Amino acid sequence: MLVPLESIGYYVQNRYEEGADAKMHNIYFQFLAILKRLVDHGFVVDCIKKDTLEYGVDTSQYELILDEGDSLAFMPKVEGQRKVFYCTGTKWNRWNSDELRRVEWFQQKYGIFVKPVRQIKPNFSDQVADYILYKGVPEQMQDFNKSACRVQLAMPVEFEPDKVVRDFSKRDFVWIGGWGAIHKGLDLVVEAFEKLPGLKLHVFGAIEREPPVMNWLQEKIAANPNIRYHGFADYRSPAFQQIVASCAGHVYPSAGENGCATLGQTAHFGQVPITTPTANNQANYLGLNIEEADRESMINSICANVDEVVMMSEKELKERSFELMGFARQRFTRTAFIQSFDQFLLNSKFPVKC
Repeated sequence: MLVPLESIGYYVQNRYEEGADAKMHNIYFQFLAILKRLVDHGFVVDCIKKDTLEYGVDTSQYELILDEGDSLAFMPKVEGQRKVFYCTGTKWNRWNSDELRRVEWFQQKYGIFVKPVRQIKPNFSDQVADYILYKGVPEQMQDFNKSACRVQLAMPVEFEPDKVVRDFSKRDFVWIGGWGAIHKGLDLVVEAFEKLPGLKLHVFGAIEREPPVMNWLQEKIAANPNIRYHGFADYRSPAFQQIVASCAGHVYPSAGENGCATLGQTAHFGQVPITTPTANNQANYLGLNIEEADRESMINSICANVDEVVMMSEKELKERSFELMGFARQRFTRTAFIQSFDQFLLNSKFPVKC
């Protein structure tokens, strides 16, 4: 396994359950769970920090190599060995250009430069992979190596609520994002709700980590009382659940994701996704699509889609929300993720047509 190693120590120290409960980025749980399942299936596993393997290292002892980084293309070819690219985004060149476009739009509109913090280096692992694992939708995988077998995994989330309380008469909305708020479309959503002063937008995220964006957001909030900032989203907290009970949709015009745990999480609360195709979430088909021709058309599309949700009857919104919650229980859980990886292992031992 060539992956981030932040969570692997939990398994080595026989603290898997503690690691699974630890507050850490979703990707770290995924590799912790994958390591456990590989061992449970009888593999002896070496874990190496991704992107650190030296060129030409002899890997002939390995039956399976799983790489989240850029090493696969630089390994010798070994007969019978299966190479797996663990994909965590859209294709690197499209991902980078999509983020740079968003950064440029923001600078042109406000004269504010923000760092393109989500840029990724060129990666050719998919070009030599036998399998590509992904958590998004097939349409967003078309840029990758077409000769590799593409396997869709379920998307695990941090919190799977036993009970969800909703007021289906209310029509507030949420935006929840992490590092790279402009990449994730915060400015587009805020501008859309400037045009919708009668509707509330609840913004969640650690925006303080990006001072230029935070300064801009504070000015927008001061001028638009319908836009509120709540800081980091703690999905388990009564405060978050009280806010989301009044929300009808999650507006998320991200420039690039792969599975998007945030959208997977809000699907558990029945939030209608209003998203770009590049938000790349398996529940996108249950929501509304944001047009992406240019910045202004995206903002207008957000407004139109928000209005469509607002116009839903309580019965319509309830039916859509319950469908989302049902889908989330099937595809956005840790159990579903582990089961989908188990199925991959079984099928990869006896290759099937893709």
